[in-house]
Amino acid sequence: MQLARATAGVLGVLALTACGAGGATSSDATSSGAQPAGAVWMPADVAPAVANGAAGCRSVVVAAGDIVNDERAAEGTGRLAAGQQADQVLVLGDNQYDSGALEDYRSGYDRLSWGRLKAITRPVPGNHEYRTPGAEGYFAYFGRPPPYYAYDAGCGWRGYALNSEIGMDEQTAWLRRDLAAHPDAAVLAFWHKPRWSSGTRHGNDASVQPLWDALTGRAGVVLNGHEHNYERFAPVGRVREFVAGTGGSSTYPFGTAQPGSQARIAQTEGVLRLELRPGSSYAWSFLAVDGRTLDTGSA
Repeated sequence: MQLARATAGVLGVLALTACGAGGATSSDATSSGAQPAGAVWMPADVAPAVANGAAGCRSVVVAAGDIVNDERAAEGTGRLAAGQQADQVLVLGDNQYDSGALEDYRSGYDRLSWGRLKAITRPVPGNHEYRTPGAEGYFAYFGRPPPYYAYDAGCGWRGYALNSEIGMDEQTAWLRRDLAAHPDAAVLAFWHKPRWSSGTRHGNDASVQPLWDALTGRAGVVLNGHEHNYERFAPVGRVREFVAGTGGSSTYPFGTAQPGSQARIAQTEGVLRLELRPGSSYAWSFLAVDGRTLDTGSA
């Protein structure tokens, strides 16, 4: 299907034909900056997915968080993201420093290559967005997405754009209901703060454990930012965590490796590329802005 319009000016990226992202359904939560409960939201110009589980289906995902602080670095990762011919781009929070104000999104993020990928971007907010009351700049810039939402990620996968910056109770109850309504879908879940991290700046964050509890028994991946480095963990059950806070902000070092940590890359800007396939299978690559592929594998 035709998934995205041409992103003019970004390395000549053209519209793609692939099994990709589809319609979104909102959370039950409301926010001063977001659509109310029951609203349906998707990025502009994205058509619904078809032939979702067809043999040979492939949905390409590019993800990074912690993006526009150093604009030179952010433009480098934005160009790298644009060059992957992605079906969906996931920005993992702290997308625009320092406070995610709308004027900063417009003068920073929007005029860089990341902004020209907006039509295929699935966003979540980070703690820096909430330095503006209600994360109003984030919600206004991205077209009023709900505080958290689900969508068809293509090839038998279900996307869950979650929010580590608000309460867990209502969000987790909604997540459990949506998971139950899609029992056969593989899970592409993403939010800002990682449950586990070997980084020295933030480290582990137990506040998001309820989201992991809700994913028990499912297969897929969880993507996070917040810690400004790249880390890959062994699966917990059948769900693997990736941290990719490498979108352009300053990068942080590692301390002692946490249990289950399998790959750690510090002081390196880049993006995580995933290829989602039917049957909950996927491949990953961490791509550095200097052209190197520093971590790769499949499951």
